[in-house]
Amino acid sequence: MSKIKVLFPVGALFPDESGGVSISLYWLLKGLNKSKNIETGTVTTNYGIENGKIELNKWIETDYGPVIYNTTKQHKIAFRLIISFISKINNYDIIHLSSIFYPPSIICFFIALLFNKEIIWSTHGSLDDVEFIKRKKLKKISLFILNFFVKKTFFHVTCNEEEVFLRKRLKNSKNIFNITNFISIDTTVSNSKEDFFIYIGRFHPKKGIENLIKSLSLSKLFLKSSYTLQIAGDFSNNYGQYIFSLVNDLNLTSKVLFLGHITGIEKVNILSKAKFMFLPSFSENFGIVVAEALACETPVVTSIYTPWENLHKYEAGFWVDNTPESLASIIDQIISLDSEKYEHLKQNCKKLLFNELDVDNNIHIWENVYKKIYN
Repeated sequence: MSKIKVLFPVGALFPDESGGVSISLYWLLKGLNKSKNIETGTVTTNYGIENGKIELNKWIETDYGPVIYNTTKQHKIAFRLIISFISKINNYDIIHLSSIFYPPSIICFFIALLFNKEIIWSTHGSLDDVEFIKRKKLKKISLFILNFFVKKTFFHVTCNEEEVFLRKRLKNSKNIFNITNFISIDTTVSNSKEDFFIYIGRFHPKKGIENLIKSLSLSKLFLKSSYTLQIAGDFSNNYGQYIFSLVNDLNLTSKVLFLGHITGIEKVNILSKAKFMFLPSFSENFGIVVAEALACETPVVTSIYTPWENLHKYEAGFWVDNTPESLASIIDQIISLDSEKYEHLKQNCKKLLFNELDVDNNIHIWENVYKKIYN
């Protein structure tokens, strides 16, 4: 049997690290590039990539398959991406789209329909209640139109909650695959842990960072301990400024450090040194940074509003309510951990990854998805 050919049009891709889509797709492509049954091609843009870091406007071979990074001045128009997509579409059997409301994805969807191609569309959390509020009227119009055309389209979600949102907003979405994101594990970790917690991510109200800050004041042990909280991310928006002010108001400036945006080796290093990573979100379809922390043997505390119940199952962290009181209790528990118990948690991080999230161990799941769509 010849290989099934899958074309991925996507707005951003590694080495961009600005969002979960570019990182999670990069991991999937690395796994698929080793497959004997699937052949991939990716058309993307230079969004979020430093000048000179990658060759542009030409097809290049990578360890995640052939890719063309197109220059673009307007990321949400990405004219060159669409032209590259049209020029290659006849060579592929399946089109794998990302993000429902990215305009080039919608354009590529209708082009794929015209070429009578099989389509699978990864929603990447774009339909949840928190994200849907932004530009709600325009999104409703987009979904109203799309709903007439998606009856034969396949969709990919990463958790049960995301499937609920998809069925709620696209009534004609019938063919749904619920598959978690997988990770390519190639992280070399630091053996030395330091007494700090880390939050890495966007500054957005759905992230629940204010509850984490408030929990520090409620904790019986944190203020008297050597522990600090380090927060990585661009905090220049209104929510970021609110969090910055909250730290001042609660007299936590000596215990909370704002690092700004970090990527690459700097990000891996800080995740490797942290005792715990916190993600106290009100909503997540996955949470890429949780997988990245686990790869660094850093246990994780995340909320019950994220799809990370396996942290509890594998004893690789804590899956708890994100109220300040609940988080304060966990912080006290963490600070009181003995070295043997902490080492147990660290070792379980890798067990969780290899068993549940390693792309090489689980790539057969996606192979079977593409075979089902193709046949």
